[in-house]
Amino acid sequence: MIDQSDSNANPNALPNPLNKVRDVADFQTHWSEFRPIADRLAHSRSLSPAEADTLAWMIELLDRIGPQDLKDGVD
Repeated sequence: MIDQSDSNANPNALPNPLNKVRDVADFQTHWSEFRPIADRLAHSRSLSPAEADTLAWMIELLDRIGPQDLKDGVD
């Protein structure tokens, strides 16, 4: 059965984090969906240079984090 709440009639629409993301690990799982949005924002002319630079560094950081980095104290 397909859950209609997950269907996206507009492929350019932003993912709804309230429906998809439950915690930091889940956000990392969905990073491939959020990264293009963050990248577009980082290149937006509405951001100040400091805001754009900060967002660009946040993207760099998130690109380096993987599921193994989010383990809850499990070695």
